Amino acid sequence: FFAPSSHSLSLSLSFARKARAHTRKKARKMDDDDDDDDSLFSVRGKTVLITGGAKGVGLMLTETFVERGCRVCIASRHREDGERTRERLNQSSNNNNNNNNNN
Repeated sequence: FFAPSSHSLSLSLSFARKARAHTRKKARKMDDDDDDDDSLFSVRGKTVLITGGAKGVGLMLTETFVERGCRVCIASRHREDGERTRERLNQSSNNNNNNNNNN
């Protein structure tokens, strides 16, 4: 059994936040460079299952895949967290769709 110390946990969260910021920055750059949805590494339109997708690193993956146009299924041990995440991402996705339709 491994129980991380609070220091190692905070370092892990700090690293995860930096990795997420880097991924988003890189994704925006890729969007600016190549608007082709049929590119070699496109995930748009794919269905993704993420275990632990309501918290932590799983949540970051969930958000990233939603932003990239995937249908995401979240598996979570805590129903309330999963439902809260679903609602937030659905609202965010609907807002993005409305903004894209207005342009």
